[in-house]
Amino acid sequence: MALERFHVRGIHFEDDTLGADTNRLVSLCQAIRREGLENRLCWDGCLRVNQAAPELLAEMKAAGCVQVEYGFESASDEVLRRLGKGATNEMNRRAVEITHKAGLRIYADIMIGLPGETAADIQATRAFLRWAAPEVVSFAVLGLLPGSALFDELPESVRRSLDYAEYAYFERTQGANPTAMSDAEFGRVSRAFSRYFIMPWVYWQLRRDALPENSAFRSQVRRKLRQFMWRHPIRYAQLPRSHGVTDKEKLSR
Repeated sequence: MALERFHVRGIHFEDDTLGADTNRLVSLCQAIRREGLENRLCWDGCLRVNQAAPELLAEMKAAGCVQVEYGFESASDEVLRRLGKGATNEMNRRAVEITHKAGLRIYADIMIGLPGETAADIQATRAFLRWAAPEVVSFAVLGLLPGSALFDELPESVRRSLDYAEYAYFERTQGANPTAMSDAEFGRVSRAFSRYFIMPWVYWQLRRDALPENSAFRSQVRRKLRQFMWRHPIRYAQLPRSHGVTDKEKLSR
């Protein structure tokens, strides 16, 4: 079998439409089980929150799925509406509840710098993350790329002023600020959100999930986390903790 020949232990399905056809996804899960791979192979994939259903998640879990990635982006219904997500904070919360109930980890995609976003909206997103306690969180600042609907909504003078020669993925689009905050306020709020909440939480997650044989990496992450804990003990105590859904034994095989 090719998986054994190439020593494949896990697969990530980088497919935003993995759950668009429920029958296809269920058929994939059933095929994995027919081949007896559910206990030898761990995998994860992306779902939209409106695709999450207890029956589907149970099928995925039975087929060896360990984690579901959701693009929650924000806890503000108004911001989600402006993004055209077709989702609400209530739908995000339901997806969290039924996914953890199914025994699956959650990979949460969060974005700030969104159209009309306020400091209160970012605070609401932070509160949502503390409540949801996903096993993994990914954080990015919105990039307004040419060809996107959000880019086309910018004033023509702003569009012409933007220079993408030095642009890199995950960077803020310099010169464009679609939020309801001034550049100074957004810079202050986003830096605090990243420095005091997201990054130490990421260090904590990496320390938890790093394989034992990666001793040098584990030591590096542990040192960063310890430094944060010493400098900011109250903020460290406020970091979310996962629901204990790790499948660590399976992930370490």
